[in-house]
Amino acid sequence: MLRVFLTALLLLVPAALFAADDRATAQQETSTRAEKSDDGETTSAAEASAKDSPLVRAAKNAKAKRGAKTVVITDADVKSSKGKLSIISSRELPKMEEPPAETPANQLATVQVSAQKQKEDARARYERAQQEVASLERTLRTAEENYYNEDDATIRDQVIEARFDRAKKKLDNAREELASAREALQKLD
Repeated sequence: MLRVFLTALLLLVPAALFAADDRATAQQETSTRAEKSDDGETTSAAEASAKDSPLVRAAKNAKAKRGAKTVVITDADVKSSKGKLSIISSRELPKMEEPPAETPANQLATVQVSAQKQKEDARARYERAQQEVASLERTLRTAEENYYNEDDATIRDQVIEARFDRAKKKLDNAREELASAREALQKLD
């Protein structure tokens, strides 16, 4: 209850202050100027601000507080500028040496490293596939147990059976992936 009260208080106090600021700004605008509408008739600032949304009013207030601080640079300013312009001449970059040609020993080492990496990748793929199959088999067993434990035939036939079928399809796909990973690993060994 206290939390709700404090939240409401935190939301209402700034809103009241913002509304008071808007009212004070609107009163200043009415006393200082009048605006022309699209029809050509003169309306007071209070009437114009009554037509504006709160966002437009806030933007107008921010613009009025900010004032004209922007500087526009013209061609005349550039011509009369006493700034320094420096041009760096392009120089030729040093030539890079070509890498030495691979010797047969380097090529052999590269091939061995590549083969070792392929074996590691195949082994990791095989292990991931084994874990996936084990996880899906547990999911399938759980779905089967839920099927036989459920007394409501509607839930059993519509919900649990659909879950069981999806798990079975995923398990079949995972077993195919496991067989493929096993073959790839055997080829590399």
